[in-house]
Amino acid sequence: MFWLLLAVLGVLVWICFKRLKTWNHSYWPSRNVQFFNKSKLISYWDLFTMKYGFHDIESRVYGGVKAEGVKDYVGLVDLGSPSVYIMDPSLIKTVLVILQLN
Repeated sequence: MFWLLLAVLGVLVWICFKRLKTWNHSYWPSRNVQFFNKSKLISYWDLFTMKYGFHDIESRVYGGVKAEGVKDYVGLVDLGSPSVYIMDPSLIKTVLVILQLN
């Protein structure tokens, strides 16, 4: 009985992680922003075991985004929350100036 309960709990945890990984992936395409799926590059297991550091993950994302030919910006989803990865220095400057003025 214990093993059955443990197996069911394991399946439920796996389903929750799978759902969290793909939740909100329609946010950027519905706003006509190019979407980049980070799960192609890094898995949650690698994050959980700390196989890669933050810098390694960001370098892999930057390389993956560059490989897809993105010039200015791309939309990402981190644990269900949408974020923007801005790559153009002049666009970064514009965003920071507007944020400073507000």
